[in-house]
Amino acid sequence: MPRIFASLVVANLVCLLGTGALGFISARLGETRHVVLAVFTILLGCFLQVLVFTYFTIAGKLVAQAVHLGQMDTSPLEACKRLKKRLTRLLAGSALSLVLVTATGASAWRGGQFSWPHFLSAAAVVAVHAGVWIGQYTLVVQQAALLETILRQYRQKKGEISSHSGIL
Repeated sequence: MPRIFASLVVANLVCLLGTGALGFISARLGETRHVVLAVFTILLGCFLQVLVFTYFTIAGKLVAQAVHLGQMDTSPLEACKRLKKRLTRLLAGSALSLVLVTATGASAWRGGQFSWPHFLSAAAVVAVHAGVWIGQYTLVVQQAALLETILRQYRQKKGEISSHSGIL
């Protein structure tokens, strides 16, 4: 998952920067292209956030199932919850910045002229998302390592049970 997440982050960053550049020079090319690319960029960003949240949900369920079926220590469950809670805070920052830039952009589009609040909020979106993505990548790597460790322990425990049952 870390590689998939990183690839989608690069794609979303390229779209964000392209949307910003197109918006900056949109007077010559027409605002419609900027708006269409902005909508695509927002949808890609939302897809990325939904994907990462879904990954954390499914990974947490897998960890819980392995811990309960393997009758292992339950501390990894709390670790999963902490990671998901931190991820949710980052998701909120990402969503709020997208709402801000969309609202200022819609206002600028309605006015039909350049808008400093939209320009500044667009720059803020890039900065906020860079911070969010770095934080999320760290959490994704931690979640992936936790999931891998728990599943490895579960397989070992399951192998021990199988080998002992063959003796009887």
